[in-house]
Amino acid sequence: MLRRLVYGATAAIVGLGVLMVALTTASADDEKTPTNKEVMKKINGKGATTEGAKLKTALTKKPTDWTAVQTTTREIATLTAALAKNEPKKGDAASWKKFADAYAAQGKALDEAAEKKDLAATQSAFQQMGRSCMGCHRAHRG
Repeated sequence: MLRRLVYGATAAIVGLGVLMVALTTASADDEKTPTNKEVMKKINGKGATTEGAKLKTALTKKPTDWTAVQTTTREIATLTAALAKNEPKKGDAASWKKFADAYAAQGKALDEAAEKKDLAATQSAFQQMGRSCMGCHRAHRG
């Protein structure tokens, strides 16, 4: 009887360990780095649900809905930071790193301006991000 109890407890502990490993692996997979295409589509894709479109709309509302602006700029900052973790479709890695780091810095500046609730700085940072696209696209877009 004692032996069955020990075996049962051991099996339960092993089963729990397997479950924990499975859950940890699943959550790590859920947080994978988005691809370059996914980042660009989420920020600048077509439609009103992209982060860029949401931010453009939020910045024109009077009074400014800072909760919506900050939620969007936080997501943009996260997405732009992810680009440096990826490889370019074409072009060299050093150039990619330079462009990706600059874009991430712009995303961070955008988010910081929104956190300060500085409308002019937020609009300016958003415009600057929009003007920075073509250099990188010429060098790295597949």
